[in-house]
Amino acid sequence: MCPESSLEPIVREEKDGFFVDTDLRCASCVPIREGVPDIVSERLMTAEGWDLWQRHLEGFQARRMARADAPDSIVNQFDKADTMQQRFAAFAGIKHGKLLDVGCGPGKFRRCFPADQMTYFGIDPIPLGESVEFPYMRALAEHMPFKKDSLDHVAALAALDHCQNREAFFREVARVLKPGGEFHLLQSVHDVRGPLSLLKWMAHEAKDKIEDRTTKSEHSDAPKHMNEYGRSDLLALMGEHFEIVRDELYSPSLLNPYRLFITMRPR
Repeated sequence: MCPESSLEPIVREEKDGFFVDTDLRCASCVPIREGVPDIVSERLMTAEGWDLWQRHLEGFQARRMARADAPDSIVNQFDKADTMQQRFAAFAGIKHGKLLDVGCGPGKFRRCFPADQMTYFGIDPIPLGESVEFPYMRALAEHMPFKKDSLDHVAALAALDHCQNREAFFREVARVLKPGGEFHLLQSVHDVRGPLSLLKWMAHEAKDKIEDRTTKSEHSDAPKHMNEYGRSDLLALMGEHFEIVRDELYSPSLLNPYRLFITMRPR
């Protein structure tokens, strides 16, 4: 399913390791793989630094499938995703406009908004199949298939730790947002300060070990997260690239890691 015609996919060519705009084509010109538009460049996937990320992504995909196949597993008991997404949506204060969900997965975040007030798009590097019920493209955070100044909001829910190139991702966010548009980030943080933070960190490590038992593969040497963050480190990082409008530290449950909510605007 393709974005509406006013947001035609950008056909891009690689230059010095990054993509530059070359042409706009109708959605029907975009390659279709496994039933959905796919603009992930095979040439990029062979570039330096992307092999490790691909192995990381394969492990992440295996864990995502394991969770979907066993919804009542111990690992899923740690997850309060629906409630957390609703809380994050309220924090972000998104009321209307065009929203891109980066690393959208099955697109659950769209359920937090009235369909008649929000135009929701999703991109994810993992193919979601033909049953997707919202405008979706297989694409990378570092190379978003949208025009400059075309979106009111960009959201990334627990996706930053899976990015291969954060600098490219941040540039893309600034490019696709309209003047006055906002970037909303939800990310786990692992500051170990005090007994409760230590307990959360231990639970996080235990969950990872449980998942490892069922999703071990030939690529088990790949990291589960490309980067991990503490609260102060993440705020400092985002402050280097964006104007921080507001932030909030959220604790989904006793054993879940803290999540940091941040709303920002490009400088």
